[in-house]
Amino acid sequence: MHDTSYGSLLAVTAVALAAPLLVSLVPQLRMPAVVLEIVLGIVIGPSVLGWVHVDAAVNVLGLIGLSFLLFLAGLELNLSALRGRVGLILAAYAVSAALALAGGAVITSIDSDNRILFVAIVLASTSLGLVVPVLRDAGQTFSSYGQLVLAACSVG
Repeated sequence: MHDTSYGSLLAVTAVALAAPLLVSLVPQLRMPAVVLEIVLGIVIGPSVLGWVHVDAAVNVLGLIGLSFLLFLAGLELNLSALRGRVGLILAAYAVSAALALAGGAVITSIDSDNRILFVAIVLASTSLGLVVPVLRDAGQTFSSYGQLVLAACSVG
């Protein structure tokens, strides 16, 4: 039987609770809570301070969170409002894919262990996790622009 420690899970939960509170306490920042959550995750994670490690409990929480994010993004996408705009959506995604390939090339030139296509796929496909909360905070989720952005991100 494996001993399970919930210290990392507690730290992740504390960051998830603290980030929206900090953003609401300092409205001058005008930063979506998800951006602060990502920054704090990098800081307390294994790359910087090493306080949190991905164990079984954190992994399960991450999978559940990703599932909820994708489900909620699908709920907010109104396909009937996008009729006749498929070309624009694909063009927007093509621009994102080209930028991701360029970013992958830059990252690969800095660190040759990375592969351009892998980095591009990671950059292009993870955008939905940032775009949905940012659009929601800006009140643009159900606008014509917000729907186009959500659709282009969903292609990824």
